[in-house]
Amino acid sequence: METAFVFITCEVGTTDTVTKKLQLIDEIKEVIPVWGAYDVVAKVTASTREELRDAIRKKIRTTDNIRSTMSLMVTENQT
Repeated sequence: METAFVFITCEVGTTDTVTKKLQLIDEIKEVIPVWGAYDVVAKVTASTREELRDAIRKKIRTTDNIRSTMSLMVTENQT
């Protein structure tokens, strides 16, 4: 299972709407509104890295009222 955390910046006043839309995407397991440099953090999972990338590129980044995203891919524990 591949996992990423996506930090999302929304258009002003649209955080609630964006949060509701993101909750409808199957690959998103958690959507958390936050305060600070970003407006929403989403935990995204998929079977393969390519499916994960497609979910981020084709489903999340194309959602209305999202201005920008920053994705952090989870790596395997190397200990």
